[in-house]
Amino acid sequence: MTPSTHLLAAASLFLLTLPPALAQACLNTDFLAPNATGAVELAGFQPPEIGVNSTYTISTALVAQSFPANNSGIILQTFFLTSTPFIDLSAPSLPLTGCVLALAEGGSPKSTNADGVGQGTCAGVLSTDCQNALVEQVNNASLANSGMGPSTMAMCAAYLETMPAECSGNAFSVVAVAAPLGNAPSLSSSNCPGYPSLGNGSATQASLIETESAPYSPASNTATYDTWVKQATPLVITAWLKNGTGPEGWSDTRLVCSTPDNVAKGSRVVSGSGRTAGRWGGWGVVVLGVVGWGLLL
Repeated sequence: MTPSTHLLAAASLFLLTLPPALAQACLNTDFLAPNATGAVELAGFQPPEIGVNSTYTISTALVAQSFPANNSGIILQTFFLTSTPFIDLSAPSLPLTGCVLALAEGGSPKSTNADGVGQGTCAGVLSTDCQNALVEQVNNASLANSGMGPSTMAMCAAYLETMPAECSGNAFSVVAVAAPLGNAPSLSSSNCPGYPSLGNGSATQASLIETESAPYSPASNTATYDTWVKQATPLVITAWLKNGTGPEGWSDTRLVCSTPDNVAKGSRVVSGSGRTAGRWGGWGVVVLGVVGWGLLL
């Protein structure tokens, strides 16, 4: 299976008006005013049990935050998904489940828009052999999980503990992991009125996955920001059927690279006073060390 072709698309951002006591719990306020955004469109998963042919739009938002107390800063990036027509991708009743893996930290500032390369593709970011090997390795692991029930963090964390040999020269140094597909969101609508599902997420709610940079100092240093705002983040999204389908099961895997290429005016000015205590948690994310990556072009 090879990565599919992806087109640039826009996604709507919406915010809820909530009482102050709920605002912090129900909204990831880190991304209320992102420095840069981007979006990519791809075909949705189409297992036999789902009759809707949906299109996914995966959007990203990036923000630079400063910590005046110790004159340091950090880059935060979130990814979220909308589906058209809408599918509740976080519903426990969803027949499919799956993982999201993001290659982050240490990649070169290589935009997918550079030299005419379209948003969403991974050309120039990962070698063709690495792209194909990543999709094959992850999809085979998902196929082995078909019929094994909902995804777990342990399942997802195991997918890229050992990278394919074809990716031995790529620059990303960590893998962020989430297991949101077909699992109930951590914040219910009873606690957060109108809280969306994974299939109708936004920068502030129902994230697909989040990544962050290592802290940098001084806070005015824009080198990390300049790298992240130009850098395409490879996302591997994989799914399988919770209850299988026959002796061979079913799985499907997508690889996309998303760049936050819509940069807000004045975004080089690092603002804010750092994340507030009790940052919105969303789904759990595990960061795994990956050894020996360099850049293949």
